[in-house]
Amino acid sequence: MYHNLVAAQDWYIYNDNVMGQVSVKLRAAGGTGDIFFMIEGEPQNVTKAYHSIVGYPFASPQWALGWHHSKQGYANIDELNNTVEGYVINKLPIETMWLDNDYMYDN
Repeated sequence: MYHNLVAAQDWYIYNDNVMGQVSVKLRAAGGTGDIFFMIEGEPQNVTKAYHSIVGYPFASPQWALGWHHSKQGYANIDELNNTVEGYVINKLPIETMWLDNDYMYDN
């Protein structure tokens, strides 16, 4: 049965412009490695080939691109509301308030 092992790998790729040669050296603690060479073609075709290997990008949700605020230890909802109000009063953008780390206290 085949198992895809994951291990530390270092790839050294050297392009010798004078000699017109490329050398590749791999050091790996184990596992498997794949290397692909895209050496010529129109830039848009190289980009398509690259994405066919690694996958295509996706658009992040709009809220994820804005300002995120995180603070540990809000004493109560009024303190949280005052923080949000401070952003509004000062005309500062805010998309997200993160309140998920207090549950880790003493864990």
